[in-house]
Amino acid sequence: YNYARYPGRTQKRVRQIMAEMYSASPDGLCGNEDCGQMSAWYVFSALGFYPVTPGLAHYAISTPLFDEATIQAGPNKQFVIKVKNGSPEENIYIENIQKNGWDSNFSYLRHIYITHGSELVFNLSPQPKRWDVIEGYAPSTAITDHLILPVPYLSGGDRTFSEFTRIALACSDKNALILYTMDGSTPNPESAIYYGPLLIEKSTTLKAIAYKEGMPPSLPITAEFSKLPHNRSIQLRTTYGSQYAGGGDMAMIDLIRGSDNFRTGAWQGYQGVNVDATVDLGRVQEVERISAGFLQDQGSWIFMPSEVVYSVSTDGVTFTPVGTFVNSIPPEQEGAVIEEFSIENIHQSARYVRLLARNIGVCPKWHRGAGGRAWIFVDEITIE
Repeated sequence: YNYARYPGRTQKRVRQIMAEMYSASPDGLCGNEDCGQMSAWYVFSALGFYPVTPGLAHYAISTPLFDEATIQAGPNKQFVIKVKNGSPEENIYIENIQKNGWDSNFSYLRHIYITHGSELVFNLSPQPKRWDVIEGYAPSTAITDHLILPVPYLSGGDRTFSEFTRIALACSDKNALILYTMDGSTPNPESAIYYGPLLIEKSTTLKAIAYKEGMPPSLPITAEFSKLPHNRSIQLRTTYGSQYAGGGDMAMIDLIRGSDNFRTGAWQGYQGVNVDATVDLGRVQEVERISAGFLQDQGSWIFMPSEVVYSVSTDGVTFTPVGTFVNSIPPEQEGAVIEEFSIENIHQSARYVRLLARNIGVCPKWHRGAGGRAWIFVDEITIE
């Protein structure tokens, strides 16, 4: 609302959010803390300003929560915020602001005022006032260079498929051409023009750009499409967490590997339960090696399974164990660790391969989440 030159509405909503959505209780945050950003918002807002766009040298102003606050801005420099006529529920609107004794009608604060040390006095009232009516007194942001072409995006197609998939592309600039390649090369103005969905029947790397005469081409996008071998499918006997689906039910056989960052979407997470899955290879064949990738990031309650048991079957009913991989990664180990749980030299004919990864159950006693349900994160089951 500050940007729309109605700062009173910002002052009202900021105070409402601080009062209703934060408290000193277990549910005192209204959502995921996300590395401290929600707490940082509260601290900034309690001081009366907030960086809407981090990195820019100004802050949007709202109503301070405290009667007085001081920021040490450097040697012998203080940025002091004072409030007059404030009250938690009634006087929440800014009547005027004085900076170093002079009236200020700006609804934003320059960073230099903080670093140089100054005094900001907020005079509050029970009624909102549109006090930044002069042009330029409200914050603003704009893109003045319009020679920016948006990248195209995928609007259809399965990243993993059994027989074929149809890839659809689109661009938010409806007047731009979409140029693409399917051989791994980077598109250029001579590349094929996209006219409609593309049928693919084999593993393919697609790259695409948006192109318009008189403008620089967009940055390229790259998408990998993988054909599953022998019409493989998977049956899950336990349920993964909806927030860590890894792409859905096919995640463990979609040929997509995860990185050491569990948030990238390639990992499938199971909280408090084992991972119990059976892969159907489509036909009976000789199985030599089975492995699966697991992630540990104990600071995020993600632990290696205590063990992984592999079994095979020709009919999907009677399974024969072919090996157990026992975890050797200490649960106390800091940071992200990826481990491949593999069984070699199996030499068994099978159509079905079952994986049972045993969850440790709850976080250990020494852990900050002691007693809470532990996670298992798995990305891919590999069968050779």
